[in-house]
Amino acid sequence: PLKKGESWESSQKVELPFGTMTVVSKLVYEGTEDGVARISQSPRIEVLPREGAEITMTMKKSEGKGLVLFDVARGRITKSDLDLKIDLEVKRLNNAVQQSMRQKTSMVLAE
Repeated sequence: PLKKGESWESSQKVELPFGTMTVVSKLVYEGTEDGVARISQSPRIEVLPREGAEITMTMKKSEGKGLVLFDVARGRITKSDLDLKIDLEVKRLNNAVQQSMRQKTSMVLAE
């Protein structure tokens, strides 16, 4: 069993035309109440450019925080929320565009 404050990492890679995007999330067990485990998450995003790609994307900054609710008896996530902020540079043919994005995502499992 997990102890309150224990942490671990989860990593996902996505192959895209401009390179490989990796999302590494630090997850922290915050405790269980009424059979629902609370897990905080802090993701960070990295991009490894693909050699020879017409478009390059450079991640300048990524930060986020969120919460996952896990129904222990059913063994599944019932809700998750994530607030993510990203600053990046997209470059094509010597033209660079700076972008700042904020993405809020919420998921609730329907019965």
